[in-house]
Amino acid sequence: GTRVELFANINLLTEVSIANQLKAEGIGLYRSEFPFLIRSTFPSETEQYLVYRHLFNELKGKEVTIRTLDVGGEKTLAYFDMPEEQNPELGMRSIRFSLKHKDVFQHQIRAILRAASDAGSTARIMFPMISSLDEFYEARNVVFDCIQQLEEKKFACNHHPQIGMMIELPAIVELMEDFSKEVDFFSIGTNDFVQYMLAVDRTNRMVSDYYCPFHPSVLRALSKIVRIARQFQVDISVCGEMTHDLSFLSFLLGIGIRKISVDPQFLPDLQKRIQKLLISDMEKYSDRLLAEASLQKIKTLIN
Repeated sequence: GTRVELFANINLLTEVSIANQLKAEGIGLYRSEFPFLIRSTFPSETEQYLVYRHLFNELKGKEVTIRTLDVGGEKTLAYFDMPEEQNPELGMRSIRFSLKHKDVFQHQIRAILRAASDAGSTARIMFPMISSLDEFYEARNVVFDCIQQLEEKKFACNHHPQIGMMIELPAIVELMEDFSKEVDFFSIGTNDFVQYMLAVDRTNRMVSDYYCPFHPSVLRALSKIVRIARQFQVDISVCGEMTHDLSFLSFLLGIGIRKISVDPQFLPDLQKRIQKLLISDMEKYSDRLLAEASLQKIKTLIN
């Protein structure tokens, strides 16, 4: 059979034990913004270190992917004077916020590196909402600078974390070969990818019918992303709501996805579903979907 790895998305530390009980193969996405959102001020480097240390200790020998701070948009910090924006989803959010506030970013990166110093886990740092190679280089250089700072201060740290990025923006699609030469791994965030690909606010009921994960442009873009990542032998995973739906799960497996990260409660059902599927059938199914240019025809195939 074909091996498909299932990882857990984690918001709170209490979910880590659940993920372990449900036999998650690691953490595919730790949403690091939650310790920032529940406090009355920015968490210190030490406070963050303790959180990340717990993660690595609970998952010894497993892969742990920490997404760097992803605030902005609908995730606002009550204690930080973020300027009001007419369209916050396209504004100062995610990696843009971190690169603008380097002190906050460096505290987080140093905390991750220190926590992963001897945990016995595979430490992976993932940048959200990357839109260009230059942006990735700038963020990666912050990691390199933090490693140097910790070495100079004689702090124990992880000197060689894996450094990757989320694919959430259409701008990445035509640069996949270039990114594949630079990153250690990719994770496709399907929720935002669909939203930005189709210019549809997925939380807006008035346009909810236009939010179509099965849109032919979305499907073909995802297929191209996965094909190039695999061509360059770069690890690629998927997280997001598409993985919960059997029709989309089948498509993702058909185009070559072998690594999926979901909220822990979805793991048992996903394990059962995948065991019943044949990859050869999924490949034929995805080929049929990719051959169609009509939304209606794709809907018919899916249903």
